[in-house]
Amino acid sequence: MENKKSVLLYCDIIHTVNKLDNENAGLLFKHYLNYINDLEPEAPNLLVEIAFEPIKQNLKRDLNKWKGIIEVRSNAGKKSAEKRKKEKEDSTNLTNVDFVENDSTLSTVNVNVNVNVNVNDNVNVKDINIYSNEILECFHNLIGYFPESLHPDKTKTVQNWFDTIEKLNRIDKIPLDLIQRIVKKVRNDEFWKKNFLSIPKLRKKNRDDILYIIVFYEQFKTVESGKNSDPFKHLR
Repeated sequence: MENKKSVLLYCDIIHTVNKLDNENAGLLFKHYLNYINDLEPEAPNLLVEIAFEPIKQNLKRDLNKWKGIIEVRSNAGKKSAEKRKKEKEDSTNLTNVDFVENDSTLSTVNVNVNVNVNVNDNVNVKDINIYSNEILECFHNLIGYFPESLHPDKTKTVQNWFDTIEKLNRIDKIPLDLIQRIVKKVRNDEFWKKNFLSIPKLRKKNRDDILYIIVFYEQFKTVESGKNSDPFKHLR
């Protein structure tokens, strides 16, 4: 059965086997073993062939299901490997040059898309405003940097996360990829991962009246000689 080490033998075939005499029941079982070991057997007689046909169809259905599971697992493994590779590259490339302002700030034009939020049943997706695909993708990427216990679990909270991302991009002119890199760095910090617990904090100000996203940028940027671009100059 194409590299499978085991197969399912369904209990209800007893009704078929009990109608056979002992000789044909034995022949059916031998035919079954030859088939699942890919020996391409021919049924010894018409009675065994008829009895084996529903068993064979069940085996084929199970094989197709198994192939589907293998494909899903393979694709998931590839995506996981690609994600780990990208995260490793991002973690080593977070330098000042990464923070150069992107003049082509992503559009926030509302489009009709399906919002698929991985939160609990307290969230009514229908009550959440419609955002661009870029904002939705950014939301899903950012939520991955927080443990499940910190994920927004009410409609209003989810809406606040989306609004913060949208305003950082549209009003504050901060590129979405820059927001993601900053959040990733902050959440990986031992101090801040205990104190930066939600996305809306990015647009709040500290005691010095400075946006936290600017505070985080200043703390985690890497000074690179000759790079003087400041993506937050317009907000200072």
